[in-house]
Amino acid sequence: MLVGILGGLVWLCWSANEPVHKGRKLRSWLDQLESGQGSFQSGYWFGLGPIPPLSPSQANAADAIRAIGTNAIPVLIRDISVPDSNLRDNLQYLWAMLKIMARRPFAGKARSSVSVDLEFPSYTSRKKAALAFDALGPSSQSAIPQLLPLLKNSCSEQAAFALAAMGPMGISALTNAMENSSDRIDGAMSALGHHPTACSNLIPWLIAYESKRSPQDAETIWAIGSINADAPDAVPFLTHSLVISMKGPCALASFDATIPAQALGKFGPQAQSAVPLLRQAETNHTNGGLNVIREALRRITAASTNGSPNTGTLP
Repeated sequence: MLVGILGGLVWLCWSANEPVHKGRKLRSWLDQLESGQGSFQSGYWFGLGPIPPLSPSQANAADAIRAIGTNAIPVLIRDISVPDSNLRDNLQYLWAMLKIMARRPFAGKARSSVSVDLEFPSYTSRKKAALAFDALGPSSQSAIPQLLPLLKNSCSEQAAFALAAMGPMGISALTNAMENSSDRIDGAMSALGHHPTACSNLIPWLIAYESKRSPQDAETIWAIGSINADAPDAVPFLTHSLVISMKGPCALASFDATIPAQALGKFGPQAQSAVPLLRQAETNHTNGGLNVIREALRRITAASTNGSPNTGTLP
């Protein structure tokens, strides 16, 4: 009971110190930024896929957070630093489920939707803060020293994303941390890939970084395809990754042919040299994902046939 009272007092102190915009506290805007039309679903936003565009509601919340500016940083650092805790997360998750069940009919579709609406509170807290750092961009660079230690624990995915959103200074801090770490930093590569414009000069570094490590990592392959800059070594590197992947799971790669195929497809006609190998992968591929290989071939050969330039953004 005493722990609960102390926790409540701490929460009240934090809440009282929250900056306000248009009569609403920062965390109210964070809720709106994260929840607007359900665009950022658990397990998708930080994964190997494009970030959905902001809904009007989310864009409004992002504008509010930018208006609050650097005054938001102390709260965001607290929220993005919340570590995983099995006991706390499970209790809060259970309590949230009970509240939802009390409001909804406990049958049919409503029951199945309960699990869709929820994720562990520590993850949600970090995700909202990462989104806010993304909205603030380079103006939040003063938080870099506080974010770097988080790359070593369960907060690493969101801390890496926040750093990559800060422009050259944040990206430099993140890549330096990656260079100096004996282990891969969870989420670091996908964070870079989610900011392709700011990372457009990084493909040579990504290739050099990955060439020193084994097995190859799917996040790196995806990031190179996502950045899709004009780097002469990109297509040969991805083609080599495709060769490795076609040998099946092994010590050199833990992904199948769909990962490098998708990345090659992002390069359009620049990846023409990989077409024969992609055709072979198409013939040999028996698992799910065959459509991914075929889509990569379509993007490369259609762009080449039509003579249209590669814009890096294909439908």
